[in-house]
Amino acid sequence: MKFSTTLFGDAKATLQNQIEPEHVRAEGRSYWRTMLIVAFVIVVCAILYGVWQLFMIFSFFDGSGDAHSATPQEPIKRVQLTETIQRLDQRATVLGELMKSSLVEIDPAR
Repeated sequence: MKFSTTLFGDAKATLQNQIEPEHVRAEGRSYWRTMLIVAFVIVVCAILYGVWQLFMIFSFFDGSGDAHSATPQEPIKRVQLTETIQRLDQRATVLGELMKSSLVEIDPAR
């Protein structure tokens, strides 16, 4: 079977005589081959995209990525840490009070 030479070789005759059985078969064969080629190209593109993304991840963790080139932040101070913990404790107590309080159900029909 000559795949490359007969791929679209009889396209003109097939389009002119679509009713003839031999041309319907040729048309079906060309559609099938076109679908196979398109599917192959899509699979190859998906594999290449996956490999490209994998190399991007490797280069990110390699030390040449943007995460390592950022300027280092100064360490947090003890005063800031205690203030943050106090605010979180206040929020926890407010949430605990809200959980203990009974909810008043409002009847929307009134």
